Order: sequence, then C-alpha cells, then structure tokens
Amino acid sequence: MLSTINIKVVWKPKKFLVSYNKNYIIMILIAEYLLIGLAVAFLLEHVIRWTGNDVTGGERYSMIVLWPIMTIVFIFYFIKGILED
Repeated sequence: MLSTINIKVVWKPKKFLVSYNKNYIIMILIAEYLLIGLAVAFLLEHVIRWTGNDVTGGERYSMIVLWPIMTIVFIFYFIKGILED
C-alpha cells in the first residue's frame, strides 16, 4: 500500500524576500551618500593639494556632507580657470 504524503504539511514555504523597515533603508541611503561624499572629498582634496593649497578640517567636513554642491562649484571654477588662460 502506498501512503500519501500531504506536501503542504511536510514542506512549509518560507519567505525568501526579507522585508526591511524604513529606518534600515534610510540608514543604508545615508551611509551610501556619505561614502560617495568621502570618495569625492578624497579626489577633490588631492586636486586641491596638487595646486599647492591646503584644506582645513571644516572644509573636509563640508566636502563630505555637501559633496554635490562642492562638485558643481569645483567643476565651475575649473572650467572658468581653463577658459581664462
């Protein structure tokens, strides 16, 4: 005699998609934003030091936090400096 197995009782489907709460997603976005800011500030500081100027601690902080604005300002004055020559 063959016994039947009820598959719904033996195998319970599990959720493969993990649901994150909103706080976790916001923390990840902030971390990504600051990580990008750190990379941009690193590049900007090396270009600034290459020109012979120094960067203070407050300027470093502002480059990391306000990196989109700092990048636009840098590109603007970089192009302006090239066109003056």
